[in-house]
Amino acid sequence: MTKSGQKQPIFLHALFRTGSTYLYQAFRRLGKDYTCFQEPVHEISAQAKHDSHLLNDARDSAKAESLRHPELNLPYFFELHEMAEQVLPHLQEEDVYDGYFGGSESCKGLSYWKALIENATSQPVIQECRSAGRIQAMQNNLGGFHAYLWRNPWDQWWSYQVSSYFDLTTQLIFNADPHPALIDKVSEQIGFVPRHGESLEVAFDWFANRPMTPDNAYLAFYTLWLLGLEEAIEHADLLINIDQLSSEPDVQEQTVKEFAAQGVCGLDLSDCQSPTTVFSQSEQEHFRALEAKVHQWWFEAGKPEDMLARIATMRERAAPQRSEVVGQPGCSVDLARYRDLIKRQKIELIGLHERSDTNLQAAHRREDTLRQRIHNLSQLAERSEEQIRELKRELAVTESNHSELLSSHQALLGQHQVLLNSRSWRITAPLRAGATAFRQVRKGDRDAVKLAIKHRIKLRAQAIDYYSRRYPKLRGFMLAIIHRVPWLAKRLYRIRHTPSTPQCTNQETLTPRSHDIYRQLVAAVDSLQNNDSQQK
Repeated sequence: MTKSGQKQPIFLHALFRTGSTYLYQAFRRLGKDYTCFQEPVHEISAQAKHDSHLLNDARDSAKAESLRHPELNLPYFFELHEMAEQVLPHLQEEDVYDGYFGGSESCKGLSYWKALIENATSQPVIQECRSAGRIQAMQNNLGGFHAYLWRNPWDQWWSYQVSSYFDLTTQLIFNADPHPALIDKVSEQIGFVPRHGESLEVAFDWFANRPMTPDNAYLAFYTLWLLGLEEAIEHADLLINIDQLSSEPDVQEQTVKEFAAQGVCGLDLSDCQSPTTVFSQSEQEHFRALEAKVHQWWFEAGKPEDMLARIATMRERAAPQRSEVVGQPGCSVDLARYRDLIKRQKIELIGLHERSDTNLQAAHRREDTLRQRIHNLSQLAERSEEQIRELKRELAVTESNHSELLSSHQALLGQHQVLLNSRSWRITAPLRAGATAFRQVRKGDRDAVKLAIKHRIKLRAQAIDYYSRRYPKLRGFMLAIIHRVPWLAKRLYRIRHTPSTPQCTNQETLTPRSHDIYRQLVAAVDSLQNNDSQQK
């Protein structure tokens, strides 16, 4: 119910270009007893959520003239603009086209229509061109009286050609999600590719730049025309044919009575006019051939045959009278030529669109490829920089460890040198030699041990003889002691006068460096012996 407890709302459902603006204006003329909303579910309404001034466009009159709408005494969205703050927050973008086909119990847009009804200052009259697929759901959830306005498809589709906008709305409705199986069938046949999940602005721009050919556009339009009538026949309270309403006074009278039964008084439809066109024989045959395709797809989609027959009967009964313009013989032939010219130009324009779109898409793909390459290179550069930073950290740690190891090594070398230069190391040299000999004896290499001991004794004796010369008193004391032991004196004499050559049992196993050291040692020993001989 409305704010003031008025009667239930009246819904005027229709497709585009059926004379719905005229019927809406007829209710508007009734005055303040009715709050009339013209296409409140509209993309402009969705945009006006953030700027309600869009609903009060000063260009409405010029737009109405270009679309051949009846003259309006108020702007198109005047009533909606008056209560925009209260109702527009309830409108969602997907309510406009994506929710065109509503379920039996619920559908998109219900909360918005409910807000319109509750905020209307008098009995609401809501005219919609985007609700033909959800009459049942609106009836179940909102109540009210539902009338469906329809027109013969040939004149209606040619009326679509007044603006590219109307073929665009057909594509947007085909893009609705969810939708009947018939939409899928026809989309497959005409090559329509949906764009689900896109914003309304993106979808609008996408399909506006990809218009359908005239034949495909009619196939899609005629599909919606059949689906709209099917929904209306099953669920609408009143069906109004604009062609009959324009030409048959008894239909006007009956329609007024139907609305009067709903409490609508004073409705005047006597000035209703819906133009009709005379089509050539070839045009009529072409229309019928296209419609036959849709009828076949109707059956393939599982739609009832009896419903299609019922629609055909209604269409035949409401078919307008088509005749030559009085006083202008052959006018229909000229009109057919003009229409054919328009179709040809439209096909050519679509070709230009397709070529431009192909070039644009190719440019976009190249751009995407370059963007991806740049992205990949950026990621590679980031990974390389991270690896460089990691290597620098590892190098710093390695250098630190190397410095510590070098310091430790130098310290150990210093300790080793101190140890070698220490008196204790020199004093314990015989003990180390004896321990080495003892280990070798335990291993069983007695000859080698014996030879090594002799060699070491000889070297020590020669060294003592050499260094004792620096201390004559000590040397004399040592010689006196030795001479008291004759066998020791003889042995030392032989050691002293026997040439001493370092022994190497297996020189072949020495490395080149070891051979050099060995030769240097032999030369040094020989030099010492020569010096000793000269001193004697």
